Amino acid sequence: RAEAKRHFQRAVTLDSAFALAHMRLAGYEMENGNYSRALESLYLAHQNLTTASERDRLLVDGLIAWRAQDEAETAREKFREIIRRYPDDKEARTFLWQLTDGEEKLQLVEEAIRLDPFYAVAYNQLGYQLADLRGDFDSAHVAIDRYEELAPDEPNPHDSRGEIFEKAADFESARESYRRALAIEPAFLPSLEHLTRSYLKQGESESAREDLERYEAGPSPEAQVRVRVLIGDTYVFEGSFEDARESYYEAAQIGVVAQRPELRIQALLALAQLDMALGRFDEVQETTGILYGIDPFNGETLALAFAALGQQGRFDEMVELRDQVLRLVEETTAVRELGMGRWTADALNAQSSYYRGDFSALPETVDRIRTDVGAPSDAFIWWEEVVSHIELGNGTRALALVESARRRLEGESRYYVLERLRSLYEKGRAHELLGQPDEAAMAYEVIVTQLGDAIEGMTRLRDAPERLARLRASG
Repeated sequence: RAEAKRHFQRAVTLDSAFALAHMRLAGYEMENGNYSRALESLYLAHQNLTTASERDRLLVDGLIAWRAQDEAETAREKFREIIRRYPDDKEARTFLWQLTDGEEKLQLVEEAIRLDPFYAVAYNQLGYQLADLRGDFDSAHVAIDRYEELAPDEPNPHDSRGEIFEKAADFESARESYRRALAIEPAFLPSLEHLTRSYLKQGESESAREDLERYEAGPSPEAQVRVRVLIGDTYVFEGSFEDARESYYEAAQIGVVAQRPELRIQALLALAQLDMALGRFDEVQETTGILYGIDPFNGETLALAFAALGQQGRFDEMVELRDQVLRLVEETTAVRELGMGRWTADALNAQSSYYRGDFSALPETVDRIRTDVGAPSDAFIWWEEVVSHIELGNGTRALALVESARRRLEGESRYYVLERLRSLYEKGRAHELLGQPDEAAMAYEVIVTQLGDAIEGMTRLRDAPERLARLRASG
């Protein structure tokens, strides 16, 4: 991926009006959590559309709608228009299948292969679809065999094979495949995440650490940071929160030593998220202040800072932060011209209302945003929204959102420990509301068993043992 970034940078150096190269560079920066740089590249892509071909204009418009404006339906329309005008276009199908599900996604993949039997990425996607959609793991491996033939020196075919094994619950074979990918490229970040995930799914946090420690002295600062963040995740999994904080801090320091502030973002976010779960709100404020200085357009940073103030009832400071963000949005030309940030004020005001005890505002606002962008009713879920529904007695809606969040978490490369624990807790609360004590008890039991006494330190989850005991007593 770093090599791809260098090629994109070279392309825009040679031709500063190369809209599609700017767009690809923006995609790289977004994947790596550097939203300020992504925004700059998005704006340059948009500004240079007049010199682009018709096909490239449609592609860039679709990508901006998808990645900058959260308008998935508009993006799908743009990609479908490319396919109508240019029936042999593979790339439009590649982006479109990322925005579709089920048989339509499989159809797009098969069309791409018919257009080009040597299109390696399509065989990769075919393997995933055969496994996910049809549960046909043998055929999935055949597709990955072809992918490996077409990309024999790349780590990703081995990583994809590992994910197919993992989907079939063959964790040891999955880990062997991830290690083969890392033998080819020790800094291949997805395989580091997948290797860790395969252990944590089986509750083997210590084994995950032992395996990860072999990669600590990775060949790049990116890999070194990622390994230490993942080691921190293993400590969170077992409730060793101070060890986790130390690991996240060490990861962030690698970015300091390398004089690359963007490398600090993931580690500092992990640290702030853990402190948020532990109720250490002053520490959250300190860390998000550092993050804001690195990238003021990172939405996770803003959400954490806003929530930390809300949890403490510091409402005047919430208003100050909201106004600061809105000024930044208004003063940033790229944000205005790309049509971004138009829901920022509504979202922040609704979140403020939530922390003041008005639980109706946030669900109404988020549903309105989903409708405006043509997103599904369970897109971009906020835990505050789920809690609002629970507080309002809407157990069915809360459970639907939680189950959607859990499906999303299952598809993530990284095993997000805190998010998974939170989803279990809110699932338990929703089942209690719906008069389903057995289902609620099962959710709480997983949390209590995993964290043990360490659960006492977690603000939202700490009453799970009491709830579990009460459900067992009444059963």
